[in-house]
Amino acid sequence: MQKRSVGFVMLAMSLLLLCSCSAVAARSAEEIREEKAQKYFQKGRKVEGDGALGVAISYYTMAIRLKPDMVEAYYHRANNHFDRLEDEEAMEDFSEVLKQLPQHTQARFNRGLAYLSLGETQKALADFLFLVKQNPNDLEAHKYAGIIYADYLTNPQQADYHFQYYLKMGGQDSEVSTWLTASSPILPQENAASNQQKITPKTKPVVTKNNRETK
Repeated sequence: MQKRSVGFVMLAMSLLLLCSCSAVAARSAEEIREEKAQKYFQKGRKVEGDGALGVAISYYTMAIRLKPDMVEAYYHRANNHFDRLEDEEAMEDFSEVLKQLPQHTQARFNRGLAYLSLGETQKALADFLFLVKQNPNDLEAHKYAGIIYADYLTNPQQADYHFQYYLKMGGQDSEVSTWLTASSPILPQENAASNQQKITPKTKPVVTKNNRETK
């Protein structure tokens, strides 16, 4: 009876040791994947800085395959897609960032730009208004909300509100004053029509690499 007890204890200890080793091996494999993902991400950042956006996207994709919840890889891949005029892919990646981090203001602003480029004006407006609600002093969000109201939705009252707030709080884009005048409902119809072209930005909105981006 005693021998059986000793044998049972030894078997239990062996099984426990085996389980412990398996857990250590599993953790090590996860750590290895994360380390590789970080290496791919850093390579992506380096070549992105050199202007090789396509190569950077490939590195970010490899990082994401190893670590599907790597928010920073989605975010930077989205920026690169947007800069390459791949708006659909950019929007999807920015949306993934926001799925994981709903308060990521840079991703929401940049997704608004991507939506605007895709012609999804209501979705773009929703992102910019969300930012304004979260932070009333987000001047860039006010500016783009004004552009959408003035140039896409023909709502000069709302456009004026956002443009005026932008200027009142010290916004530096000198064109906003022109857009404010062009969107004014008191202008004669022929003048308003002639000025309408000035409301839309001269070129496709681009993702800025300043305070909007996490370094």
